[in-house]
Amino acid sequence: MISVFHCYEFLFLNKLDHEPDFWTVIKGSVLKENDFSLKCVPNDLWFVAVTVAETKDRFPSFMKKILLKDPYYSPTSADSVLSRYLQYHDFVEMHLDSVFKYGESSALPKELFRCPNLKALSLKYNFLEQLPPDIGKLQKLEYLALTNNKLQNSSIPYTLSFCTSLKVLLLDNNLLDALPGFLLLIPSLNTVHRHGNHNYFKATFMWYHTDVNERILAVPGSSPCVSGLPSLKLLCATAIIGAKMNFFASTIVPPTLADYICGIYFDFNVCYKCRSANWKSKPGYKVYTFKNPYLGNTCVPFQHWACSLQCAEDIEIPARAEQLLSAMEQDRQYYRHVKEAQDSTLYHNKGPFEHIACCIL
Repeated sequence: MISVFHCYEFLFLNKLDHEPDFWTVIKGSVLKENDFSLKCVPNDLWFVAVTVAETKDRFPSFMKKILLKDPYYSPTSADSVLSRYLQYHDFVEMHLDSVFKYGESSALPKELFRCPNLKALSLKYNFLEQLPPDIGKLQKLEYLALTNNKLQNSSIPYTLSFCTSLKVLLLDNNLLDALPGFLLLIPSLNTVHRHGNHNYFKATFMWYHTDVNERILAVPGSSPCVSGLPSLKLLCATAIIGAKMNFFASTIVPPTLADYICGIYFDFNVCYKCRSANWKSKPGYKVYTFKNPYLGNTCVPFQHWACSLQCAEDIEIPARAEQLLSAMEQDRQYYRHVKEAQDSTLYHNKGPFEHIACCIL
């Protein structure tokens, strides 16, 4: 049976981690009654009731095990109930749609990305503004649903390309100008949903019909510069980010450094062409390219970041040439199909004597 982690379990565990009084009540229910029932659950906590009803003995057995081992255990930021629960059950799927309300902090706990066997992750309708760089830890991930969030191109990290088993990616109804360029580096992808994005129509039809130079847009810096000399740790992290190496799977990058990199990842822009990672305080270039076709679709825009005009041109010019060659090939195929259809129609419209004459000739 596939082990699935549901949204109501997440809400329940999250409340246990952040409200000590609630943890005390639940802990007492398990220890004193030797049974977890709905007696201690307030009526407004629907997700607790659903957890009890739907998961049967899953939560009580987990609680009994950790409390038997350590009766004085209480959740902390370094040792949360959520973390222990996920490790205990080793989930293969997570259905976490609509776990955040509008106006709430929609930061995803890092514990969610410490499940090495996770294959499917659904995060629809969560008002997410960023996808954590930790997503790259999920080496076996095949399905990722991010429908109806607030994601922009700059808030989807390059580390998603580390998910080399990813097959299905749902990005519809976000705030994307185009698809992130690094998706082209994930050969396993066979389905990408992209429609309903805020600026997608503009990107598709505006930049597709413009000259090559208009697809390279200069962008000024946005964040304040970092003052003082950088630490050795920061220099190391910057080099790793720029190299676009999978620092989660590397044996030369310690876990503490990997966590540090995740913490500063969105402070950098990563050049798609070279091994450069620059602070967002520095200017750069957005580059738009098109794949035609891409996964069965035509005229699909991609956005890349470049640290210099030279890198931008090295990205855009070959992509434009490939696009034109692809268009020419599609034109040839189109005219060939038209010619075959015309010949077929002409053949079927001939009378029997004309067919005999053609055969004799």
